[in-house]
Amino acid sequence: MGNKFICMSKKDTKNGGIGSRSKRGNLSKRRSSIDEELLHKQALALAIHQHQLSQRFDNGSMSRRLGSTSSRRRATTLSDPFATTDAKPLPECLENIKTKKFVLVHGEGFGAWCWYKSIALLEESGLLPVALDLAGCGIDTTDAKNVTTLAEYSKPLIDFLQNLPEDEKVILVGHSSGGACISYALEHLPDKISKAIYLCGTMIADGHRPFDVFAEELGSEELFSPDSKFVIYGNGKDNPPTGFMFEKQHLQGLYFNHSPTKHLQDIYHGNIKRLGYNYSDITWSPYGPYWRQARKMCLMELFSARRLESYEYIRAEEMSSLLKEIFGLSGRAFLLKDCLSTVSLNVISRMVLGRRYLDGSENAVVSPEEFKKMLDELFLLNGVLNIGDLIPYINFLDLQGYVKRMKVVSKKFDRFLEHVLDEHEARRRETAGYTSRDMVDVLLELAEDPTLEVKLERHGVKAFTQDVALAMVSIRPIPLGPMMEKLSLSAEKYGTGRRFYIQTLDDNALSPDVQEKLVRENPPEGVFKIKGSDHCPFFSKPQALHKILLEIAQIA
Repeated sequence: MGNKFICMSKKDTKNGGIGSRSKRGNLSKRRSSIDEELLHKQALALAIHQHQLSQRFDNGSMSRRLGSTSSRRRATTLSDPFATTDAKPLPECLENIKTKKFVLVHGEGFGAWCWYKSIALLEESGLLPVALDLAGCGIDTTDAKNVTTLAEYSKPLIDFLQNLPEDEKVILVGHSSGGACISYALEHLPDKISKAIYLCGTMIADGHRPFDVFAEELGSEELFSPDSKFVIYGNGKDNPPTGFMFEKQHLQGLYFNHSPTKHLQDIYHGNIKRLGYNYSDITWSPYGPYWRQARKMCLMELFSARRLESYEYIRAEEMSSLLKEIFGLSGRAFLLKDCLSTVSLNVISRMVLGRRYLDGSENAVVSPEEFKKMLDELFLLNGVLNIGDLIPYINFLDLQGYVKRMKVVSKKFDRFLEHVLDEHEARRRETAGYTSRDMVDVLLELAEDPTLEVKLERHGVKAFTQDVALAMVSIRPIPLGPMMEKLSLSAEKYGTGRRFYIQTLDDNALSPDVQEKLVRENPPEGVFKIKGSDHCPFFSKPQALHKILLEIAQIA
């Protein structure tokens, strides 16, 4: 039947075909943009405050291909996510949905936060969505370098499924590499899963690795060469890599080539401004001379191989101190996790700030407990969704209390960093021929450099220091171990699960050809397609994704 929106449009007989088509195209684009902006704001409001959206999205017929890939039925694509159809009213549709709980599993480098639009739409439809943070992702506190197996990576998902009531089942949705996690769940807890939906996901067969799916697109040899800037060696360069992380420009091209990046910036706009010294930090400073200079400082000064090697004695001293402490506790029970956490923070504190801030000395500006709480609070508030930033006219209400908490922790950190800078400046004045010992020393030295393209101000030094300390504690690389593990799947468990696949047709991270190959080699029960979507349809085509999820949920 073609594009329903075009079929229902009247032909403009006054101005001729070409001009009228151009006008209709511009109107359609503006209408789509307005609808997308409206959804964006409504989605956040609903996801956070459980309000009902004023706009309903009817359950139109989606293009799909049921059965095996050899089916004679021709698969069409979703041509217009805003097109209306003669679908059943929403309440009647819900009667056909037996399993109403959706568990949303994010892909590599993401967290539960990425599903906020889908959560809003599913809740508006009367369904029960739950988004999880996998181990080492989002705000999960696990160190990513310690996540070495798929079992460890999928543990939050498995724990959630095991704690469900005995007779309850869920619909799993796995995005990208999250597909391997729902395959793992299908193998271990098939009785808890009604349907498994792979959203441009790694639906691989028995004995294959999730990474192999991406290798064709990313070029594994270049990505994992010893000099690759994407690879992270959490346990030292003499050991295998533990993770990888893309830069912003690579993420934009691979994952968000059709996603409205303005929305991603809007989500954290207030957080960045309040906690990042008004965009003076490394992470969120706008692209330009300042950002390029910050990147150069990190590569050439703060994190150069020579600089990091110079801190080797700190790591050795702190490890020796840990062993002495454990020896002194012999015969008594203690939590090793707390000891390791303290050692890690002491190493970071000495490398970045110049001395321990967890030793509880009388002259300490903050107590060890307060220092840990400040870091935890700063990390948490950097990632929360503040609805007031998206709907400015209710911002003054501070409905979630985040703004107040941001102001409190910002003042605490500013007072603490002022004390640190004063200590360093006094030491530099009192010592002739003083040489830089830590990262704050390096930043203060750079701030005095007259040759810098952009002068590094005092608030910039504080923003950089805060960024480096926070990043060394909580940076979220993509764990490599789970990506490199071969799945062990059986026909008796995994093979009995009901699997569906959603293809994204403008995907640069996982091309349509690769997705088609996955479907062909491991045929699901149904295949759906979204035209005009990048690797993140929950950002670029949320309504289209929502309609497909509803239709799959209704399949008996």
